[in-house]
Amino acid sequence: MDIFEVLHQDHETARGLFTKIEGAGGKQEREGLFQELKDELLAHSHAEERVFYSQLKGSPDARKKVEEGIHEHHEVEELLEKMASMDAGSQEWLSRVRELKEMVEHHVQEEEGEVFTKARSILPGRQVEEMAGQMQRAKKEEMH
Repeated sequence: MDIFEVLHQDHETARGLFTKIEGAGGKQEREGLFQELKDELLAHSHAEERVFYSQLKGSPDARKKVEEGIHEHHEVEELLEKMASMDAGSQEWLSRVRELKEMVEHHVQEEEGEVFTKARSILPGRQVEEMAGQMQRAKKEEMH
């Protein structure tokens, strides 16, 4: 497994959690799933910045996309914080879920398209494999 597969798996986990939230029956179920999504997204973005983006920042070819990715992480974090204090039973909260999902989907599409392509040309194969383990460890640290 390499870093691209690890990141893709995380993206799929987030998609699955969005689907569960959208189909959740009650406020309590939504709150539990939202907490899981929030923990997952924060751990993913912090670990990704430490392990993946840090290796790409030095490349003039990838720097702009990395900075954009970090900016998007911060926007997602701000929305997560706002949502955490909102009533998960409200229509406004549900619209924020849709907004968050769109933000995350946009980020994932750009990352898996443009950033992964640039990273494959910059990072040596061995490093790409080593980064997979580093990403998993960093994410675990973030979760605790």
